Amino acid sequence: YRWLPDLTIPMARRIVEHLGIKPDDNILDFRCSRGYLVRALVELGFASTSGCDISAWALENCDAAVRDRLHITFDTPFDWLLSKDVFEHMTPFELEDALRSLSAQTAKGALIVVPLSEEPNEAYVVPEYEQDITHVIRWPIWKWHRAIQRAYGVGWSVCSQYQLHGVKDNYAHFPRGNGFITVRSITSRPPLKG
Repeated sequence: YRWLPDLTIPMARRIVEHLGIKPDDNILDFRCSRGYLVRALVELGFASTSGCDISAWALENCDAAVRDRLHITFDTPFDWLLSKDVFEHMTPFELEDALRSLSAQTAKGALIVVPLSEEPNEAYVVPEYEQDITHVIRWPIWKWHRAIQRAYGVGWSVCSQYQLHGVKDNYAHFPRGNGFITVRSITSRPPLKG
């Protein structure tokens, strides 16, 4: 894991375009690791971007350009949640708890990216994902969709797709290998206070 601006900045730009994030929106990269997506978003002009990660090592060895934006926990509301390659590392119980907590702090929406299996608890579609021994959840897209919809509940639209051009393109030759779940508020919500 290292700073690769030629890859990360275009990916961040694509995420912003997909979600319709505005420059003054508040963004949280949940389980941000060493903060490279946070850095890319800040460099693109999204100054209200922060990240959180439970790994003290990741935060101690984070990108110096965003060190002051990364924390162990999140304790302020945000407009947009980004979570890429994170939730598969949790147990279903931990996932439910995390999604409920995150949804309560989200104002506008989320992009959640997860690896997929064809059937619950079977091998991932992308064989390389099986090499990570910290992966716990192996679900097809419909099961992820249902869990996320249940956590966010009424007032939210949840849309799932297998491809999001510009994000994880190196796995596009596995057309059903990744899930991109977009959550958007469909009700008028008051602005969040930080």
